[in-house]
Amino acid sequence: MELDLRSIVTELNSLAEDYRVGNLQQLRWIIRGRSGNRNGMRWVIPKDSDGYAFHWGGRKELQFNLGIEDNRIRYGVAFSFEPSSSYSVDDLHGFLDPKIERFNDYLGWNPDEYPTMKMWHWANGERSKEFRAGPIRMNLYEPDLFIFLGRISTPDNWNPHGVLKTFDELLPLYEHVEGHSSSSLRRQRRGTVGFSFKPGCTIKSRRTIAKLHPGISNIRLRHNDMQFALYGKLASKYGKDNVGTENPSGNGLPIDVVVKYEDITYSFYEIKTSHVPRICIREAIGQLLEYAFWIGGGPVVKHLVVVGPNPMDDEAEEYLSELKGKFGLPISYDHYPLPD
Repeated sequence: MELDLRSIVTELNSLAEDYRVGNLQQLRWIIRGRSGNRNGMRWVIPKDSDGYAFHWGGRKELQFNLGIEDNRIRYGVAFSFEPSSSYSVDDLHGFLDPKIERFNDYLGWNPDEYPTMKMWHWANGERSKEFRAGPIRMNLYEPDLFIFLGRISTPDNWNPHGVLKTFDELLPLYEHVEGHSSSSLRRQRRGTVGFSFKPGCTIKSRRTIAKLHPGISNIRLRHNDMQFALYGKLASKYGKDNVGTENPSGNGLPIDVVVKYEDITYSFYEIKTSHVPRICIREAIGQLLEYAFWIGGGPVVKHLVVVGPNPMDDEAEEYLSELKGKFGLPISYDHYPLPD
């Protein structure tokens, strides 16, 4: 059986009224505070499509996405940073970067929400291996980046009702990302275990990772290289019993490196791999503040450290001085060159 995208879209549209996602366009209007009757899902198949479709309006959103890969059909949700005649890469980052954060929040608080779905991405023309659903932790400026969460079927097990059920499962995530609902986060928060310190390094060396996962993103390898080396440096200074990697923060995401002191206070380190210190600070500061000061109490944190591969320049140094002076934030920047 040869899969035909237009036939698939037509079939899904004919069956969608029996599913929540069948009211997707109406939901989009409600989210935006508008009134009107916008029925159905309304799919877009771009003129230059090589076998993919997304819901109308999805270029600026977490998009419901269908695609044919090697005569298999993928179905789920996606972020697409691929430029078009309508949107540049910078335009798409303006729309989607805040939604990536909300996506990460949701899956951070609800790590077991989609145990039977997989994630993968396309970057620079190459497809990654499939991995467990979770927060997106990669370089969002990879060329032609496309990030996907969902399922994939062969022609033999194709089931349009299964596709629509999958879309319904993903609607709470879509609603949260697009700003309509945070109820799932609130439910998870009450049952989430808070910060806990555990010494030791869970990060493998570059050689081990490359051997086990040859398709892993270069950005993840660089991050792990820095994390592994930083752990060794801090463990030599403070002792292995006082330094840990990937400690649970209590908000669903792990802290890259934690140092514990004798007075039961801590320093949190967040590693970023951009060669521009300003970008490292921008990407890390929100995470560090949430790790340290999220509602409900937590550990006493005496120091927050942004770690990048290059020394801090004058502008970044002035910015951190402003943060410390105006707000009293115990934040600093350190650099650790990428290992050869």
